[in-house]
Amino acid sequence: MKVAIIGAGGHGRSVYDCLRRIYGTEHEIVFFDDGVNASSSQVFDCRVVVPVRALEKDDSFTHAFVAIGENRRRREIACEVIHSNRKPLKLIHPWTAISPYAEIGEGTIAVAGTVVNAASVIGEQVILNTHCSVGHDCQIEDFAQIASGVNLGGGAIVRTGAFLGIGAKVGPGVTIGAWSVIGAGSVVLQDIPQGCFAYGMPARPAQKRENAD
Repeated sequence: MKVAIIGAGGHGRSVYDCLRRIYGTEHEIVFFDDGVNASSSQVFDCRVVVPVRALEKDDSFTHAFVAIGENRRRREIACEVIHSNRKPLKLIHPWTAISPYAEIGEGTIAVAGTVVNAASVIGEQVILNTHCSVGHDCQIEDFAQIASGVNLGGGAIVRTGAFLGIGAKVGPGVTIGAWSVIGAGSVVLQDIPQGCFAYGMPARPAQKRENAD
C-alpha cells in the first residue's frame, strides 16, 4: 500500500503518527502540500511533494488521507480524492476506546485517548481529537471536528462541518447545527442553530458565520 497524506502541517503529522502505529513501517507514505505548511522537503522520514495537485499525476498511490484541519477545505479536497478513485483510510489510534457497537465512516481519524460509546454513529472525514469523549447514541456528521477534551452527552448530535473547540461540553440530546463553531470551554445546554458562533456557560449564539451552509 502506498499512502498519500494531503497536508503537511500539525494535523498531518498526527495522521502520520497514527498510520505508523497502526501499520508499522510496511507501507510507503508521502506528504502532499500546497506549500503553506511545507517548510522543508521532508516530514519525519517522508518526502513532501508540492503542490497537492501533483497527486493527480501519480497513479501509484492507492490510498489517501486528507489531513487538513479546516473543515470546508477538508471537504473540498476529500471530494477530489474520492473522484480520483483513491481509497480513503479510516484511522483508529491503538490508544482509543471505541465501542464495537459504534459506527465510524471512511476518512475519519480518532487519535489517542478518544472514547466512543455504544450506538454512536460517526460520519466520514471527521476529526476526533485527543481525549474527546462521545456518549452513547450520539451522531457526528461528515466533516465535523471535535477538538481535544470535548465531551458529548448521550444522544447529542453534531451536524455537518461543525467545530467544537477545546474542552467544550455538550449536554445529552443537544444538537449543534451544521457549520457552527462552539468556543473553547463552552457548556452547551440548548440546541445551537446552523452557521453560528456560540460560546459561554451556558453557550449562546453570538453571531452568524459567513458561508453558513
